Amino acid sequence: MVIDFHTHVFPDTLAERAIKVLYDEADGQFEPSHNGTVSGLIHTMNAAGIDISVNMPVITRQSQTTSTNQWAVETCSDRIISFGAVFPHTDDYQRDIDFVVSLGLKGIKFHAEYQHFVLDDPQMLRIYDYALAQGLIILHHGGYDPAFPHRIDLLPSNS
Repeated sequence: MVIDFHTHVFPDTLAERAIKVLYDEADGQFEPSHNGTVSGLIHTMNAAGIDISVNMPVITRQSQTTSTNQWAVETCSDRIISFGAVFPHTDDYQRDIDFVVSLGLKGIKFHAEYQHFVLDDPQMLRIYDYALAQGLIILHHGGYDPAFPHRIDLLPSNS
C-alpha cells in the first residue's frame, strides 16, 4: 500500500484561488500537482499509484476552526484521511482540540510560518500536551517552504 502522508485539498469554490495564492507565494518555483480539489487529488493519486492520501489543513485565523475542521471530515473517504487543524493563537485550545476529536479526526497539523508561532513557545507546549493526551497525532510542517525561503526565527527560543 502506498500512502502520501502530506497533501492539501480545498473546497471546490476556493481551490482555484488557493492554488494560485500558493503558486504566487512560491514565486512560481513549483507547478501544482493537481487543481486543489478532492477530485483533482484522487486523479493524481490514481495516476501515481497512490492508495491513500492524508489531507493536512492549516488554519490561519480563529474564525476558520469550525468550518475547516467540518470540511476536513467531509473530505474523508476510503482514499483520503484528513487531519484537523487548530489555530495556535486560539482563545481556548482545549475547546478546539476537543472539537477536532469529536469529529473523529486523527491528528492536527501545524505550520509555524503560516501560523506565526515559535515551536517551543510555552503556549504551544500546552497545546501539544493536550492534543497528545486526547490521542491526536501532531504533524509540523518542516523543512524548506518556497513561500518562506529566508525564515530562521522559528528555531527554539533558547537557541
